[in-house]
Amino acid sequence: MTLARAGRTAVADYLTEWLTHVLPARGVSEATEENYAIMVRCHITLGAIRLEQLRPDDVDRMLRGLAEAGKARSTIRLSRTVLAMALTHAERRNLVARNAARLAIVPPAPTRQSRALSPNSRSQEFHPSFRRSRIAGCARPTGYRSGR
Repeated sequence: MTLARAGRTAVADYLTEWLTHVLPARGVSEATEENYAIMVRCHITLGAIRLEQLRPDDVDRMLRGLAEAGKARSTIRLSRTVLAMALTHAERRNLVARNAARLAIVPPAPTRQSRALSPNSRSQEFHPSFRRSRIAGCARPTGYRSGR
């Protein structure tokens, strides 16, 4: 498939072509290319929807699905951003009438439980020899965590 015929193909196929041909020409780092590829392969789940038929409702549904699956808000936002970048290119090439991802709404992600320890349980995480040292008396009140 060429990008010129992308209007008659699935969103997933267009995104693969965008990753292969357009993104490298933008001069992004290799790490960025890899991150975007992960977003396309694992999180942008628009499957067989044809590019020219993609609507904001489809993108909203995909983003809600990511939130319901417990994905982090940053993952949800990056998925939308990557899709919006690809659709911006398609829009500039007249392959889509509008950018459905830019019109979509990022849903709130579930709040994650804090991993902080209570002051009474902090001493349990320290190595036994550290608990007996003089510095342990200073470390506990200041929130010191071993291993950091």
